[in-house]
Amino acid sequence: MHRSSSSAHTFVHVSYYEHPRHEVFGAHLEPDLFSVLTPPGMGVVTIPLTNGLNPGSEVVLRVSHPLLSRFLPNIALPGAGVGPVGLPWRVRHTKLEPPELFEDVQVSGPFAHWRHRHIFSEVETGERTRITDIVNWGLPLALRPAAPIVRRELRKLFGYRERALREFLG
Repeated sequence: MHRSSSSAHTFVHVSYYEHPRHEVFGAHLEPDLFSVLTPPGMGVVTIPLTNGLNPGSEVVLRVSHPLLSRFLPNIALPGAGVGPVGLPWRVRHTKLEPPELFEDVQVSGPFAHWRHRHIFSEVETGERTRITDIVNWGLPLALRPAAPIVRRELRKLFGYRERALREFLG
């Protein structure tokens, strides 16, 4: 689902897991989960989270598209060795309310703005969990015509993340 105007967009993805909320939320506290939830070739952490998901914690990523990274797989990254061709993206966590939600925002990167809320809800007396991902995003003026492509890529990304988290949880 998405709602949009010329510069502001909202993407929503809802997924369900056969695990209690505290387990599903707890998985997001695992330091390696980001790598699990990222499709191959789409991104690499160049500077890891400074303080987990706690407010103020930042991570620097290099984001790409899997097709691009297949043809141009590695370049030298200042201070981070070798990684995929892509754009730097600095994200800061702004809210952490276990086991209900956490939020991150773009500090700098490819979007004009980006805010991602991860909301965890109990379903059916707490035996299942619903994650509602709400992403408010916008593109720089020159890239606004690419909004339909970004929406499609977000649907693919969050579909991948849903499958990967389900597998991670077992």
